[in-house]
Amino acid sequence: MSKLEYFEPVNKLPEYTFYTFKTKLYREIIQSFLDSDYKCVKLNLKLFDRTPARIHQCLGSFIKNHKFPIKIFRRNNELYLTKI
Repeated sequence: MSKLEYFEPVNKLPEYTFYTFKTKLYREIIQSFLDSDYKCVKLNLKLFDRTPARIHQCLGSFIKNHKFPIKIFRRNNELYLTKI
């Protein structure tokens, strides 16, 4: 077995992409909410392919890590965003 069977040669490393699809989606949702005049909104969960509990966890972590002035609440499997 030759050494080339284990590896695939490339000319250069691909560009580093910082944001994943979900991160871009979270950022768009947060930014559009902050730009709006609404104090409280309900999220459309059809945009996501995850359960409301998982979306709450991921979006809540994203909001906390980026220090956005927003709180996220889950009531009866619906997600709500409120401005602080």
